[in-house]
Amino acid sequence: MNFSRKIHNFGIKVLTYINGFSLLILLTAIDSFTGWVPYLIMILNLGWLYLVAYANGYIYDTKPYIERLRKERMQYEKMQDCN
Repeated sequence: MNFSRKIHNFGIKVLTYINGFSLLILLTAIDSFTGWVPYLIMILNLGWLYLVAYANGYIYDTKPYIERLRKERMQYEKMQDCN
C-alpha cells in the first residue's frame, strides 16, 4: 500500500468522523433551528455517511455478487474454450 493511498484513506476517515460529529451536534439542537441551512447540512452529512457506508459494503452484501461474477466468468471462459 503506497503512501498516497494511506493519506487518501486517512482523509476519508477524518471527513467521515467530522460529518458524524456534526450530524450528532445538529440532531441534538434540532429544536432550536430557525432557518433551513442546518437541515441542509444534516442532509449533506447523511448523504456523505451513506456513500461511505455503501462504498465499504455496509449497505449491501458484496460476497454473493462477487461469487456470481466469478461463476459467470468461468462459464464465459468455458464457452470460449469450446469455440
